[in-house]
Amino acid sequence: MAEYIRIKAYTDWGFDYSIQVDYLDSKADRLIQAADFVSGNVYQRYNRNKLHVYSILNPDVSIKFPNAQFGR
Repeated sequence: MAEYIRIKAYTDWGFDYSIQVDYLDSKADRLIQAADFVSGNVYQRYNRNKLHVYSILNPDVSIKFPNAQFGR
């Protein structure tokens, strides 16, 4: 994931600063808890077709990650 973000930022967005990715436990940080909440609801939408919370999420800009390649 970290390499994908770096490559995307450098090649597609022209980002020219150093990028550091840290993996944190959501128990330690409320912002990580919020990200977990959002990503969990996006997962539910696309893998279980549940719209209960996803319907209120309306991002103007999104990043499409190649989920078929995760874990390889």
